[in-house]
Amino acid sequence: MTTKGPKIYAHKAYFCTTKAWKSKDLCDGQCTYSMKKVEQALLAAIHRTLSTMNMAVVVRRAQELAEQRLWAQSSRQHILDKQIREVAQLREAWLTRLDQFLVHPEVSLYSEDVLAQKVREATEKYQRLVTEREIIMQSAANLNEQHQSLDQFLQIKDQWWQQFLSAERPRQKELLKRIVEMVIIGRDGYNIYYRFDLQALTGHDDARAVEWQELGQWVAVQ
Repeated sequence: MTTKGPKIYAHKAYFCTTKAWKSKDLCDGQCTYSMKKVEQALLAAIHRTLSTMNMAVVVRRAQELAEQRLWAQSSRQHILDKQIREVAQLREAWLTRLDQFLVHPEVSLYSEDVLAQKVREATEKYQRLVTEREIIMQSAANLNEQHQSLDQFLQIKDQWWQQFLSAERPRQKELLKRIVEMVIIGRDGYNIYYRFDLQALTGHDDARAVEWQELGQWVAVQ
């Protein structure tokens, strides 16, 4: 107490949403955790992990997956090119028969309705194949760009790491959102869940993310 009333001490902290929004009985941890204590411990742990992690191996694996996807798409595009040529020839043949029917309907083997239907079917199939090819070509272009980005990342990864270390804390936390999926903190320590998303890097739907966990205990704040 002072002559002006009680002193008020304020500090930044993370609070437990389970206790605050659900029930205190569902969590046996603390209600709040010092922001300085949490961020100092977690960033130090993440620094240690990333500084010893062989990013070149991870990125090269992503490159391999991207190349496999690119090869598969290139093969599919060759097949589509052949099918598009065949359907275009078929459509042209039906159009020719329809023109002949209009001139000499008496010698045609098909009615006008049948010929018109065949032209529509060939036209629709042609358009579907062309659309699929355009999608594959765009996807292949995107994979090429991603491949180049991975090469560039390998070339500047050491420089990027130094920039990360020297960045302000808000910027560091934004960067870490790309590889840290979740952090669980408790009374005795913390658990960091890392996730390096290879799908986003390679465009390969079957690519499994690189995931691992790191356990740590609280230490006294300096």
